[in-house]
Amino acid sequence: MPWRRDEESGEILTLDDRLVGSRLLQREAQAHEIETGEGSAEAVTGLYSDKKEEDRLTRDLIKGSTVERSIKQSQQESGGVLAGFLAGANARLADPAAPPATLGTAPVPEADVPHVFTGTKAYFHAAMDLIYPEAERAALGWKPETAHGRIEFTPPDDLQYRFRALPKSYLEQEKILTTSKDDGTLSITFDKQYAADRLEAARNAKQGKTDQPTSQWPNVSYVSDIHPVLDWMTDKVLAKLQYDEAFVLAYRPDTAKAERIDAGLPEALTGPVYLLQGVYSNAAGKPTVVEWMAVTGLAEDNPRVWRMDSAFLAACGVGPDMPGRAQPVDPDLLQGLVPAAVDAAEAHLRERRADYDKQVDSYLAPYEDRVQVWEQDALIAVGNQQRRIQQVYDTAARRRDLVHRLRTEGDPMLRVLCVLEPLHATTASTAHAEESAR
Repeated sequence: MPWRRDEESGEILTLDDRLVGSRLLQREAQAHEIETGEGSAEAVTGLYSDKKEEDRLTRDLIKGSTVERSIKQSQQESGGVLAGFLAGANARLADPAAPPATLGTAPVPEADVPHVFTGTKAYFHAAMDLIYPEAERAALGWKPETAHGRIEFTPPDDLQYRFRALPKSYLEQEKILTTSKDDGTLSITFDKQYAADRLEAARNAKQGKTDQPTSQWPNVSYVSDIHPVLDWMTDKVLAKLQYDEAFVLAYRPDTAKAERIDAGLPEALTGPVYLLQGVYSNAAGKPTVVEWMAVTGLAEDNPRVWRMDSAFLAACGVGPDMPGRAQPVDPDLLQGLVPAAVDAAEAHLRERRADYDKQVDSYLAPYEDRVQVWEQDALIAVGNQQRRIQQVYDTAARRRDLVHRLRTEGDPMLRVLCVLEPLHATTASTAHAEESAR
């Protein structure tokens, strides 16, 4: 039915689905013309649900508002959270030392995951030395790292395959993939400030005399912990091990660091040390508990399980500069003690199962309470309608079952990560071999 005239065109508008649909299509077309990468009507309105977007427009039209005012209000209401998130992300990139921005919620606690390398960059270079020694890097078109920390090379085919999920415009603009005309070049950096500078330069770049912004893709990619390059490199390193193998490293403990952890640790670090990871999962197959453990005293039939964190690894001297050894001194002994190490770690996990369950329950209890409150309120609202009452019971039961499936179930899975063998120079030739392998 006729309703009002369009403020811009003067045409008669009808208050039905055609008005909402036509304006959504117009906004969709507008979004595709925006060069900031929004590319959808949801980005224009600020709503990220088709149904919510349509309902919002319909309600506002019935109240007498216009499509333009409705969308503008939606942007204002939803833009605050998104703008705060993006501002926090940009601030962290520009100033790595800046504290993370909060949006009214407590910061998410971070797990203390043991690490061997000082940072992602050190891990990258150590892995490259292993999978692509200096003599083999010419085939990659490898260019030495610049003063700004820029690294360039031609990505191999198996790495290019991992880029398939990246925007096509980015891959084509930076000529990353190998084509009939170009070999392909990947430019990366681990320097956050340099990456921020290149990003800002891309934002401010203009196309010649037109003064129109160019693509906002930076010409240098910052390598974060989830960058495809790191996933590719980790898989290449792990491919050098079979599924039933683990590293054997020669270690030389740091007595002073060991004593700071425990007075009895220096004495325990005189024999083999087995490093393991234990994982409990829930009914959905997702990890609920991850424990990093070190087992000592197996050769003396006196096993003890230690918490394996970065401090423990430092006490064992584990790191990129630890001494090397071509072959283990006593591989038969190390192999024979593997079952005992796994048994000791499993017993440790089972002893702590009650503590793990209590911690998981503390996270899930508020959700169970919310289901209980909702169920009581819903039962009061439906009154004596038996069909509706049953629906409330069924819905509450499904929610409780979902919470229950998040609790830990079953036995732990254990993985032997590495075995540390004491660095003992039994002969002069062995000592020379160990020193040469550094």
